Amino acid sequence: MKRKSWRQAFSLRYSAWLLQGLHRISFWSDKFKQRLSAWGLAVLGALLLTLVFGANIKLSSIYQLFALLLTLFVLALLVVWFKSFRAIQPKLELRRDVPTFATVGVPSAYRIHLQNQGKKELNVFTLEERLTPPTMDVGQFIAAREPFEDTRNWYDRHTGYYRFMWLKAWLQGIAIASQSMDGLRADEHGICKVDFTPLRRGYIHLSTLRLRFPEPLGLAYNFLEIQVVDRILVLPKAYRLPRDFVWGGQRKFQQGGVAQASHIGDSEEFSHLREYRDGDSLRHIFWASLARLQTPWVKTYQDEYFSRAALILDNDVPQHQHMLFEEAVSVAAGFAMAEHSQEMLLDLLFVGEGKQAKHMLTGRAIADSTQMLETLATVAIEAGSFSSLATSVLQQAKAINGCVLILTVWDAPRQDLVHQLQALAIPLMVLLVCAEDDVEPAKPWLHALRLGHIQADLDDLAAGL
Repeated sequence: MKRKSWRQAFSLRYSAWLLQGLHRISFWSDKFKQRLSAWGLAVLGALLLTLVFGANIKLSSIYQLFALLLTLFVLALLVVWFKSFRAIQPKLELRRDVPTFATVGVPSAYRIHLQNQGKKELNVFTLEERLTPPTMDVGQFIAAREPFEDTRNWYDRHTGYYRFMWLKAWLQGIAIASQSMDGLRADEHGICKVDFTPLRRGYIHLSTLRLRFPEPLGLAYNFLEIQVVDRILVLPKAYRLPRDFVWGGQRKFQQGGVAQASHIGDSEEFSHLREYRDGDSLRHIFWASLARLQTPWVKTYQDEYFSRAALILDNDVPQHQHMLFEEAVSVAAGFAMAEHSQEMLLDLLFVGEGKQAKHMLTGRAIADSTQMLETLATVAIEAGSFSSLATSVLQQAKAINGCVLILTVWDAPRQDLVHQLQALAIPLMVLLVCAEDDVEPAKPWLHALRLGHIQADLDDLAAGL
């Protein structure tokens, strides 16, 4: 036991040391790539080579090339430093036209409007977003797995560089290419189209635009950063459910119809008008007909039969399993977008901030699937909140006639909730999103969705039902 704990402590310290080193490498690599052009990086590399091979000036004349390259490099940096003074920087007004929504993995675009308010013409420059560097802890670095990481060689897997770069981009949330502009004359208005691909759900905050102006030698760039605050809500990726995949239980009588399903009171669904009969309730009289026709008419109502299902998303997940949770959200989004879901009432149950159970009702003209996707886009992990979720589910149990429970953990509290729902005779489907080596034994109501094979597992599940 002591040997095992010692190994775990050593592995944790090694991962922390490795993560710190990767952070430093990434930081300085980004600094050089942002400040120097491709030619500038080539000159810097040549400087280092000539410094090594021309150290002995008696045996070689390479030191002369070193002096020339060093002079060019220093001149470029001096020009950049001189142009960095605020008094001689160009005056620009920038504005973005960003979309309200985007979807994970789906390429999109927005436009940037530029107005040169200065009196000088701007030559060729590069326009890019300056994104805030994401924070990454050791737990995330250890638990994360780059897609197809198992195909890399032993060295790449153990140093974790490619995993680090992938996780850094994922946490940043968006991949944006820099755009080149041919120039902008004085008082001229320009439009730049920026292509981007969202990498994760949630809000993407854009705060600063950076313009890079090359100095005359083309070795280094001068920066101009302008604050322009915008944000984009990225909706989760949705796994596709087969069209013939029917779920949610059988239709049953819903007293009060759709209106009663979402409100408290005695409201019912309006059916038609008919003439007044003795004994009819006065509150059902259509008073407009009495004033117009001098004959009382009453409104009649009917109750409805329809399916009402609960989509339960367990967001009490350990932080190191956040990738499993992201896949669970995508599975829930697939159910929200399914064609069958539009014909029923769908209750989304999860836990929000402060471990307060949240409930959202969609379907049958109450709310559409896009509103549920907006909610799923901002669902976060809430550790220690499963008891609140279980209580909310049991409170809603009498109103539902079908249940889909999406989990990433299969322990005693989750099993107890499943047994309680089964005791209430509610049709139940449990979907467990798990790593490929953690698959639980198959049961008629328990289905494993393996990380990396979720779409295939959903297709097999539909074929088996």
